[in-house]
Amino acid sequence: MVVFLGLVLALPGSRRRDQLSSSRYPRAKLAYRAGNCVYMDLNHAGEPEKGLCYGDPGEPMMAADFDGNGTADLAVRRQGLLLIDTKDDGQGHDSAMDLGSVGDAKGFLVADFSGTADRRGPASVCVIRGGGSCRIQGSLAARAPEYRLLPGLEAFAGRWQPLGPARIGVRTGLCVDLDYGGDEGPDKHVCYEALGSIDEVLVGDWDGDGRDDLVLRRGPCVFVDTRLDGTHTETQCLGEHRGATDYFVGSWDGK
Repeated sequence: MVVFLGLVLALPGSRRRDQLSSSRYPRAKLAYRAGNCVYMDLNHAGEPEKGLCYGDPGEPMMAADFDGNGTADLAVRRQGLLLIDTKDDGQGHDSAMDLGSVGDAKGFLVADFSGTADRRGPASVCVIRGGGSCRIQGSLAARAPEYRLLPGLEAFAGRWQPLGPARIGVRTGLCVDLDYGGDEGPDKHVCYEALGSIDEVLVGDWDGDGRDDLVLRRGPCVFVDTRLDGTHTETQCLGEHRGATDYFVGSWDGK
């Protein structure tokens, strides 16, 4: 039997009114994980306004909109089983996804590989195998082919066009390649030389225009490229000196 000890935390500033202007689509915001709790910024304000504890410390965790309702959910992976909290209350898993055998997995990409900005689908997980292949598990598993990843050191996935599903991207050093058409070839090459270094590429629709943006993390700070042109229009820091072990991007309140 799987037992979760869940807790939703009220944090200072959680009563603050929404500082973001209205947008057509939910806006992604930053969150960090410490232990088994995730602390979420709801307003691009650089401070956590919601905390949610789920799973056990040290368990691999993912964040994505697993039920397609516009709000990002937390999920923890226990071997080949993904346990998903779609009620976003930390009290237990409301659904589960079988990822198959993951003993040889090199990584996991989670995104909406089936829907569009106007007709969202539930997020699925693409399991990266040796040799650079990636196969989707979840709602698309029965009809999804194995994708060949672009050469690179870090793979990620996002909706680069509002009318299409999520596609693959990869980073090598300070440069990223994006596959727009799903043909396993790079359609856009962008570099961020001005940043000096990048620890991780996070992905989410930061400005609510229906297209995912690149959120480039360096330590506790992120640099947001909403134009996908190698520049950053916003910088935000979160979780510094707070024991952060993981960072996520998602719309934590569906707004």
